[in-house]
Amino acid sequence: MNEDRLTRRALITILLSGLATAVVALIGVAASGVLPDQVYRAQSVVVLAPAGNAASGENASLWESLGGGTQSQIAAAIFALPKFQDQAAAAAGVEPDKISVTAGVVESSVLINIKVDAPTAAAAETAADKIVELARPEIVASIGQFQVNPVQPASGTATPAGIPAGQMLVVVFIGGLLVGSGVALVVTRARSRKQEEAVAPAYESGEFRLPNSGEFRQPNSGEFRLPNPPPPPRRAPQRPNERPSERPSERPNGRPGGPNGAYGGPPPRRPAGDPPRPR
Repeated sequence: MNEDRLTRRALITILLSGLATAVVALIGVAASGVLPDQVYRAQSVVVLAPAGNAASGENASLWESLGGGTQSQIAAAIFALPKFQDQAAAAAGVEPDKISVTAGVVESSVLINIKVDAPTAAAAETAADKIVELARPEIVASIGQFQVNPVQPASGTATPAGIPAGQMLVVVFIGGLLVGSGVALVVTRARSRKQEEAVAPAYESGEFRLPNSGEFRQPNSGEFRLPNPPPPPRRAPQRPNERPSERPSERPNGRPGGPNGAYGGPPPRRPAGDPPRPR
């Protein structure tokens, strides 16, 4: 027997088990509320530069100071302060816990990127611009002879962020399908192996009778053969001095035969006085 071969019924069972598991997983994930909400991300870019009132002889040293990155790191930390996040959420019309703010220096330069995540694109863009507006005066007061100039406003930069709910559902469905099909395959193989172990003694003996049939199977040939035919019926014993053709049971109508073995008896005799028949 080839245990690696699955019947059509087993394949259908495995497929249906996988589909059922995938549907149950989808319903469970949708009902549990673990799917992430749709999030949009907007970003604004600013640049640090020497203040306009700085002396011309100090510009070179100020730019060299900015190259060290200390002022940029201070400005990025101020942009991410929670107090600006709360005020920006109020301006965008959303709850403070519905937005998140990150700020970082772009490749150790004087550019700072402010990113805001919010439930809607408009809220993300409004919050990002509001944070830049609120944090600029405090940054200038903290780093001295430098100013913060907007390079790219947040308007029109919002894009979907994170894993969309539709893609998450597709991943859950595929995972449920694979898990359900795999479990059903293991169960089917185990059940088939138990059945083969149950018929192994009769199979190894050379022959075994198939259920509900009178046929025998040759295990190694894959062919079937019928049992030996029944013996022919026995004939009645022949009496002494009796030829087979003279047996009454074999003559039609049970009429006795003549000495020459013809059926119907001997030909009738002519009367003594009748003339011979013409030839």
